[in-house]
Amino acid sequence: MPDDVQEKLTPEWRREIVRMDPRDLMVRYRREADTHRSIMLRRGVGVSSEWKTFKQFLIDVGPCPSPDHLLLPIYENERSYGPGKVRWAPKGTKPKPAPARPPTAANGGYGQWTSLSGDTVSVTSLTDTLKTPLQPILMAMNQGATADAVAGEVKNADRMVNQKAIWLPADEKRRETFFMAFRAWRLAVRPEVQQHATPAFLFLYTCLPVMRDSRDELMRIDLWKPLTHSKWSAREAHVAWKRYCEMMPRAQVALSEVKAYASFSLESELDVLCARIVEAEKRMRIGPKARPQAA
Repeated sequence: MPDDVQEKLTPEWRREIVRMDPRDLMVRYRREADTHRSIMLRRGVGVSSEWKTFKQFLIDVGPCPSPDHLLLPIYENERSYGPGKVRWAPKGTKPKPAPARPPTAANGGYGQWTSLSGDTVSVTSLTDTLKTPLQPILMAMNQGATADAVAGEVKNADRMVNQKAIWLPADEKRRETFFMAFRAWRLAVRPEVQQHATPAFLFLYTCLPVMRDSRDELMRIDLWKPLTHSKWSAREAHVAWKRYCEMMPRAQVALSEVKAYASFSLESELDVLCARIVEAEKRMRIGPKARPQAA
């Protein structure tokens, strides 16, 4: 997958897609919308229930890399559309040989299967087994990783998490959401830099932009450093200030765990730190940009 496309498949990109109005989404991603419409109108093929909406379809397959790409089956004999069954590929790309059916597979239908710990399982079941979103699992397997290798990386990610870390959310559902995001993110990180891809780093990557945006919102309405009692009270009641104050102590603890950035001040260097963390995260997934050669 080209770097500029892989760069879009981030938690921020997915959140943006979720927030966008469906009509605006189809205008921005016209080629993908045309492909989705064609699938829905095509007779003789099945479409998974979650792909009945364009938004979920786009989140699962990502943006089309180029006009030379089509949405093609990953494996031979696939006649339906759904997560793990198709991918963007250059025109003329031949599907992979279909894996053997498991003995318990129902007759008359074909599913995508893989081997996990010696058992034949459906690829789509991996998201429940590994408690990890399907898309990063598919990306890793499309790049040559086996299901067992993906499961091994997921276990490594779980071992890296300190369940007693102060910066983790207190709410159990939010904690599990973070764990799922961390497992998915680790699957996208390049092997040579995985030692730097820690839970504390990912937390900083997600919370620092929130802190920055909260501060900027307060500055726009002149509540960041209030000089009067009325504005002080207004800041205390503002959701952006509450969000900032909730994040600050947790970010401070997480920052102390990331030695490369521990010397930065969250109060005076938030913008610089945020920019560096975001750029470092991009390099972890995509790698450094090649320097232009001198003529």
